[in-house]
Amino acid sequence: MAASIHALYHRLFFNSQSGRSGGEVIWVSPAKIVFYTETELAKSKGIFTGGHVWGGNWDLKLQPIVRHPTYRGLCEHFVRGVEWENTSLFGTPGFAYLKDARNIQEKCRARDALYQSIQQKGILPSYEGNEDDPFNSGAVKNIIVLIGRSGRIIFAGRGWHRLCIAKILKLPSIPVEVVVRHRKWLRIRKRLASGAFSNLGPYKDRYSGHPDLNIDF
Repeated sequence: MAASIHALYHRLFFNSQSGRSGGEVIWVSPAKIVFYTETELAKSKGIFTGGHVWGGNWDLKLQPIVRHPTYRGLCEHFVRGVEWENTSLFGTPGFAYLKDARNIQEKCRARDALYQSIQQKGILPSYEGNEDDPFNSGAVKNIIVLIGRSGRIIFAGRGWHRLCIAKILKLPSIPVEVVVRHRKWLRIRKRLASGAFSNLGPYKDRYSGHPDLNIDF
């Protein structure tokens, strides 16, 4: 209940705050973030300065989050009770570093501690001192997203552990930082905000309650 009240408070008063990297922080249900992108756009460090508008087909090259080793491994451990060493995280080549005997227990404890922290406190935006994620190094501390041409919210690969844990815990709302919007979505967003559409019917059904729109239909 406390997490729900906290999320509601921030949706009302902090819905358009800026993140540390200059992007816009909005509150989103983690269940609505279904896909991630591995395109060069998402890998580009330049996007994390925020406020970018891009055209092209980058928002069509997506992968489901539920198939990523991080999500699968965290589900196996926290939902099914599988020991860390037997999860998908430890069986994937890209996560081979986890098998280093010198720090394996430390990394496992850090994941357990992060889960407990999010379970108790939810996820806070970076401007409120959200420093509990040891797997999110660098200047960008928020969960980073892009918004595609139709308004789809796409995970950009920063904040994997927090996003996956939020999905596992079914948190009602989490803060994410929007660093790129598709040019077509920006046009729709601006026209909706200005009342330029003569018939809002189709848009009301599709976009009512969209977290990137502060509009009463």
